Amino acid sequence: MFRAAHPKNNLRTEDSFLKVQRYQDGQWVDYLSDRDFETTYTWQREGAAYSKAIIDWRISADTPAGTYRLTHAGDWKSGWTGKIKPYSGASSSFRVQ
Repeated sequence: MFRAAHPKNNLRTEDSFLKVQRYQDGQWVDYLSDRDFETTYTWQREGAAYSKAIIDWRISADTPAGTYRLTHAGDWKSGWTGKIKPYSGASSSFRVQ
């Protein structure tokens, strides 16, 4: 789960709200995104000023063992200026065996 902004601030039609990344050869490599069947992105409002993004990954039996992390990207809108700016975050790494 991540703190999040409203997804309509930028629909990311050429990008993704989430990525599953695998650590390979010393760098993070994209493995899945919100376009993949195994992932789900859910946005929920929490009160007037906050919201959250819930990212689920249903790990399939053929997923390679390794170190992974989940990332979330979005765009927040300033209540003062109306300007929209991108943000991103990543989970801690975890092992899939």
